Amino acid sequence: MQRTIDDCAFKLKARLIRTIGDLRISRSGLRSLVVQMEAVLDPMVSDGVIEDYAITIPILDLLDADPSTLTAAQLQVIQDAQADRIIEVLLAVDYAGAIHRIAITLNFE
Repeated sequence: MQRTIDDCAFKLKARLIRTIGDLRISRSGLRSLVVQMEAVLDPMVSDGVIEDYAITIPILDLLDADPSTLTAAQLQVIQDAQADRIIEVLLAVDYAGAIHRIAITLNFE
């Protein structure tokens, strides 16, 4: 079981390493990141390796929100992520009847 989850994490990181330098921490940039991750995970689902997955990028939720509805703290989180060029991606993988979580910290340098 752990080998499959490790393989999934390795494939994701290998795919993302090629694209990180080109992406921006913006709605469109992070949506592109999601598409890159889906390109790795969708074939694993269709091949029956994993049952399902869910990708969560907390900063993307803030970027999707109406800017006028965000609090000062939320705006600061966005500004910090863009200035530091670091985001967190949370991935839940449904495999062998259990949900496994993979946390990936992306440094856009």
